[in-house]
Amino acid sequence: MHLSIPPGNMKGTMEGEASPELKLEGDIPARYVMPQQDRPSAAAGVAPIPVIDLGRLSRPDADGGAVEEEAKLRWALETWGFFMITNHGIEASLMDAMMNASKEFFGQPTEEKQKYNNIIDGKRFRLEGYRSELLQSEGQTLDWSCRLSLQVEPEGERSFHLWPKYPKSLRDVLLQYASRTKIIKDCIMGALANLLELDEDYFINRTTTRARALARLGYYPPCPRPDLVSGFKPHYDGGALSILFVEENVGGLQVLRNGK
Repeated sequence: MHLSIPPGNMKGTMEGEASPELKLEGDIPARYVMPQQDRPSAAAGVAPIPVIDLGRLSRPDADGGAVEEEAKLRWALETWGFFMITNHGIEASLMDAMMNASKEFFGQPTEEKQKYNNIIDGKRFRLEGYRSELLQSEGQTLDWSCRLSLQVEPEGERSFHLWPKYPKSLRDVLLQYASRTKIIKDCIMGALANLLELDEDYFINRTTTRARALARLGYYPPCPRPDLVSGFKPHYDGGALSILFVEENVGGLQVLRNGK
Protein backbone atom coordinates (compact mmCIF):
# COMPACT_ATOMS: atom_id res chain seq x y z
CA MET A 1 0.00 0.00 0.00
CA HIS A 2 1.40 3.37 -0.96
CA LEU A 3 0.29 6.97 -0.65
CA SER A 4 2.00 9.54 -2.84
CA ILE A 5 1.87 13.29 -2.36
CA PRO A 6 3.01 15.38 -5.34
CA PRO A 7 4.40 18.92 -5.16
CA GLY A 8 1.81 21.45 -4.16
CA ASN A 9 1.58 24.55 -2.03
CA MET A 10 3.58 22.96 0.79
CA LYS A 11 6.99 24.30 1.59
CA GLY A 12 9.53 21.55 1.29
CA THR A 13 13.22 20.91 0.80
CA MET A 14 15.38 17.88 0.37
CA GLU A 15 17.21 17.10 3.59
CA GLY A 16 20.62 15.67 4.40
CA GLU A 17 22.34 15.50 1.02
CA ALA A 18 21.40 18.96 -0.31
CA SER A 19 24.36 20.68 1.34
CA PRO A 20 26.23 23.73 -0.01
CA GLU A 21 29.48 21.88 -0.72
CA LEU A 22 27.89 19.60 -3.34
CA LYS A 23 28.22 20.44 -7.01
CA LEU A 24 25.06 21.87 -8.50
CA GLU A 25 23.51 21.24 -11.88
CA GLY A 26 20.59 23.50 -12.64
CA ASP A 27 20.31 24.51 -8.94
CA ILE A 28 20.10 20.83 -7.94
CA PRO A 29 22.71 19.00 -5.82
CA ALA A 30 24.65 16.65 -8.08
CA ARG A 31 23.72 13.54 -6.10
CA TYR A 32 20.11 13.96 -7.21
CA VAL A 33 20.83 14.44 -10.92
CA MET A 34 20.12 11.35 -13.03
CA PRO A 35 22.67 10.29 -15.64
CA GLN A 36 21.55 11.32 -19.11
CA GLN A 37 20.88 7.74 -20.21
CA ASP A 38 18.55 7.13 -17.24
CA ARG A 39 16.28 10.10 -17.81
CA PRO A 40 12.81 9.20 -19.07
CA SER A 41 12.09 9.95 -22.68
CA ALA A 42 8.87 11.45 -23.98
CA ALA A 43 9.27 9.08 -26.92
CA ALA A 44 8.16 6.22 -24.68
CA GLY A 45 4.59 7.26 -25.38
CA VAL A 46 1.41 7.10 -23.37
CA ALA A 47 -1.09 4.23 -23.42
CA PRO A 48 -4.41 3.90 -21.58
CA ILE A 49 -4.09 1.87 -18.38
CA PRO A 50 -6.60 -0.99 -17.96
CA VAL A 51 -9.54 -0.04 -15.72
CA ILE A 52 -11.31 -2.62 -13.54
CA ASP A 53 -14.71 -1.95 -11.94
CA LEU A 54 -14.31 -3.50 -8.50
CA GLY A 55 -18.03 -3.30 -7.79
CA ARG A 56 -18.87 -5.45 -10.80
CA LEU A 57 -15.98 -7.78 -10.06
CA SER A 58 -17.15 -8.53 -6.53
CA ARG A 59 -20.92 -8.82 -6.81
CA PRO A 60 -22.93 -11.95 -7.76
CA ASP A 61 -22.85 -12.45 -11.51
CA ALA A 62 -26.55 -12.05 -12.30
CA ASP A 63 -25.89 -9.90 -15.36
CA GLY A 64 -22.54 -11.33 -16.48
CA GLY A 65 -20.69 -8.29 -15.16
CA ALA A 66 -18.30 -10.20 -12.92
CA VAL A 67 -17.29 -12.53 -15.75
CA GLU A 68 -16.64 -9.55 -17.99
CA GLU A 69 -14.53 -7.80 -15.35
CA GLU A 70 -12.57 -11.00 -14.66
CA ALA A 71 -11.77 -11.21 -18.37
CA LYS A 72 -10.55 -7.60 -18.28
CA LEU A 73 -8.51 -8.38 -15.17
CA ARG A 74 -6.89 -11.38 -16.86
CA TRP A 75 -5.94 -9.22 -19.84
CA ALA A 76 -4.57 -6.49 -17.56
CA LEU A 77 -2.41 -8.95 -15.65
CA GLU A 78 -1.13 -10.72 -18.75
CA THR A 79 -0.31 -7.54 -20.67
CA TRP A 80 0.42 -4.91 -18.01
CA GLY A 81 0.71 -6.30 -14.49
CA PHE A 82 -0.88 -3.02 -13.43
CA PHE A 83 -4.41 -1.60 -13.52
CA MET A 84 -6.60 1.15 -12.13
CA ILE A 85 -9.67 0.31 -10.07
CA THR A 86 -12.96 2.20 -9.92
CA ASN A 87 -16.04 1.71 -7.74
CA HIS A 88 -13.74 0.55 -4.95
CA GLY A 89 -15.95 1.65 -2.07
CA ILE A 90 -13.54 3.98 -0.28
CA GLU A 91 -15.35 7.25 0.40
CA ALA A 92 -13.86 10.42 -1.03
CA SER A 93 -13.96 11.91 2.48
CA LEU A 94 -11.67 9.17 3.82
CA MET A 95 -9.28 9.52 0.89
CA ASP A 96 -9.17 13.30 1.44
CA ALA A 97 -8.56 12.81 5.17
CA MET A 98 -5.71 10.39 4.44
CA MET A 99 -4.09 12.76 1.98
CA ASN A 100 -4.51 15.75 4.30
CA ALA A 101 -3.03 13.93 7.31
CA SER A 102 -0.03 12.97 5.18
CA LYS A 103 0.45 16.55 4.01
CA GLU A 104 0.31 17.77 7.61
CA PHE A 105 3.07 15.36 8.61
CA PHE A 106 5.37 16.26 5.73
CA GLY A 107 4.63 19.97 6.19
CA GLN A 108 6.33 19.99 9.59
CA PRO A 109 9.83 21.40 10.15
CA THR A 110 12.65 18.99 9.38
CA GLU A 111 13.64 18.57 13.03
CA GLU A 112 10.16 17.32 13.90
CA LYS A 113 10.10 14.73 11.12
CA GLN A 114 13.61 13.58 11.94
CA LYS A 115 12.37 12.43 15.36
CA TYR A 116 10.98 9.43 13.46
CA ASN A 117 14.08 8.78 11.35
CA ASN A 118 14.54 5.09 10.61
CA ILE A 119 18.33 5.27 10.49
CA ILE A 120 19.44 4.33 14.00
CA ASP A 121 22.77 5.66 15.31
CA GLY A 122 23.57 6.82 11.80
CA LYS A 123 24.07 3.30 10.45
CA ARG A 124 21.35 0.77 11.32
CA PHE A 125 18.30 0.70 9.06
CA ARG A 126 14.80 0.11 10.40
CA LEU A 127 11.90 -0.67 8.04
CA GLU A 128 9.48 1.70 9.77
CA GLY A 129 10.04 5.41 10.07
CA TYR A 130 10.84 8.59 8.17
CA ARG A 131 13.66 9.10 5.73
CA SER A 132 14.86 10.39 2.46
CA GLU A 133 16.70 7.77 0.42
CA LEU A 134 19.44 5.83 2.18
CA LEU A 135 22.89 6.66 0.77
CA GLN A 136 24.58 3.31 0.11
CA SER A 137 27.40 4.18 -2.30
CA GLU A 138 29.40 7.23 -3.35
CA GLY A 139 28.11 7.27 -6.92
CA GLN A 140 24.47 6.64 -6.04
CA THR A 141 21.81 8.94 -7.51
CA LEU A 142 19.31 9.87 -4.82
CA ASP A 143 15.54 10.12 -5.23
CA TRP A 144 13.93 13.56 -4.97
CA SER A 145 11.46 12.49 -2.31
CA CYS A 146 10.90 11.77 1.38
CA ARG A 147 9.02 8.78 2.81
CA LEU A 148 7.26 7.61 5.93
CA SER A 149 6.80 3.85 6.29
CA LEU A 150 4.46 2.33 8.90
CA GLN A 151 3.42 -1.30 9.35
CA VAL A 152 -0.38 -1.64 9.53
CA GLU A 153 -0.76 -5.45 9.47
CA PRO A 154 -0.77 -7.84 11.26
CA GLU A 155 -2.72 -5.94 13.88
CA GLY A 156 -0.69 -7.40 16.76
CA GLU A 157 2.61 -6.23 15.24
CA ARG A 158 1.86 -2.53 14.89
CA SER A 159 4.64 -0.49 16.49
CA PHE A 160 2.67 2.56 17.54
CA HIS A 161 5.65 3.96 19.45
CA LEU A 162 7.27 4.53 16.03
CA TRP A 163 4.23 6.32 14.59
CA PRO A 164 4.18 10.14 14.46
CA LYS A 165 2.23 11.92 17.18
CA TYR A 166 1.38 14.72 14.74
CA PRO A 167 -1.04 15.13 13.19
CA LYS A 168 -3.24 13.52 15.82
CA SER A 169 -5.60 12.28 13.12
CA LEU A 170 -2.93 10.26 11.30
CA ARG A 171 -3.20 7.04 13.29
CA ASP A 172 -6.99 6.71 13.17
CA VAL A 173 -7.25 7.78 9.54
CA LEU A 174 -4.47 5.45 8.40
CA LEU A 175 -5.99 2.48 10.23
CA GLN A 176 -9.38 3.19 8.65
CA TYR A 177 -7.79 3.50 5.23
CA ALA A 178 -5.77 0.31 5.75
CA SER A 179 -8.88 -1.65 6.72
CA ARG A 180 -10.60 -0.53 3.52
CA THR A 181 -7.65 -1.42 1.32
CA LYS A 182 -7.61 -4.84 2.97
CA ILE A 183 -11.13 -5.39 1.61
CA ILE A 184 -9.88 -4.38 -1.83
CA LYS A 185 -6.96 -6.78 -1.49
CA ASP A 186 -9.26 -9.68 -0.63
CA CYS A 187 -11.53 -8.90 -3.58
CA ILE A 188 -8.62 -8.89 -6.03
CA MET A 189 -7.06 -12.02 -4.52
CA GLY A 190 -10.41 -13.79 -4.79
CA ALA A 191 -10.69 -12.82 -8.44
CA LEU A 192 -7.15 -14.06 -9.12
CA ALA A 193 -8.05 -17.43 -7.61
CA ASN A 194 -11.14 -17.62 -9.81
CA LEU A 195 -9.04 -16.92 -12.89
CA LEU A 196 -6.77 -19.83 -11.96
CA GLU A 197 -9.78 -22.08 -11.25
CA LEU A 198 -8.89 -22.34 -7.56
CA ASP A 199 -11.13 -21.93 -4.53
CA GLU A 200 -11.98 -18.25 -4.20
CA ASP A 201 -10.35 -18.02 -0.77
CA TYR A 202 -7.16 -19.84 -1.85
CA PHE A 203 -4.91 -16.75 -1.76
CA ILE A 204 -6.92 -14.97 0.94
CA ASN A 205 -6.29 -17.81 3.40
CA ARG A 206 -2.57 -17.54 2.71
CA THR A 207 -2.35 -13.77 3.19
CA THR A 208 -4.62 -13.17 6.18
CA THR A 209 -3.07 -14.07 9.52
CA ARG A 210 0.66 -13.37 9.15
CA ALA A 211 0.92 -11.31 5.98
CA ARG A 212 2.66 -8.00 6.56
CA ALA A 213 1.17 -4.82 5.09
CA LEU A 214 3.26 -1.68 5.00
CA ALA A 215 1.88 1.80 4.38
CA ARG A 216 4.45 3.97 2.64
CA LEU A 217 3.65 7.66 2.45
CA GLY A 218 5.71 9.59 -0.07
CA TYR A 219 6.24 13.32 -0.52
CA TYR A 220 7.82 14.88 -3.61
CA PRO A 221 8.99 18.45 -2.86
CA PRO A 222 8.87 21.13 -5.56
CA CYS A 223 11.92 20.88 -7.81
CA PRO A 224 13.43 23.64 -10.00
CA ARG A 225 14.46 21.08 -12.65
CA PRO A 226 12.11 18.08 -12.53
CA ASP A 227 13.51 16.87 -15.85
CA LEU A 228 16.83 16.09 -14.14
CA VAL A 229 15.65 14.09 -11.14
CA SER A 230 13.65 11.01 -10.25
CA GLY A 231 11.02 11.09 -7.51
CA PHE A 232 11.32 7.33 -7.10
CA LYS A 233 13.78 5.46 -9.29
CA PRO A 234 12.63 2.42 -11.35
CA HIS A 235 11.94 -0.54 -9.08
CA TYR A 236 9.91 -3.68 -8.51
CA ASP A 237 7.64 -3.95 -5.49
CA GLY A 238 8.50 -7.00 -3.43
CA GLY A 239 5.05 -7.85 -2.09
CA ALA A 240 2.21 -9.83 -3.58
CA LEU A 241 0.08 -6.75 -4.26
CA SER A 242 0.59 -2.98 -4.10
CA ILE A 243 -2.36 -0.59 -3.85
CA LEU A 244 -1.31 2.88 -4.89
CA PHE A 245 -3.20 6.07 -4.06
CA VAL A 246 -2.05 9.19 -5.90
CA GLU A 247 -3.53 12.65 -5.88
CA GLU A 248 -6.07 13.20 -8.63
CA ASN A 249 -5.04 15.00 -11.82
CA VAL A 250 -1.32 14.83 -11.01
CA GLY A 251 0.91 12.98 -13.45
CA GLY A 252 4.33 11.41 -13.08
CA LEU A 253 3.67 7.73 -12.41
CA GLN A 254 5.25 5.47 -15.02
CA VAL A 255 4.83 1.74 -15.62
CA LEU A 256 7.30 -0.39 -17.57
CA ARG A 257 5.52 -2.43 -20.23
CA ASN A 258 7.21 -4.42 -22.99
CA GLY A 259 10.49 -2.71 -22.21
CA LYS A 260 9.06 0.81 -22.62
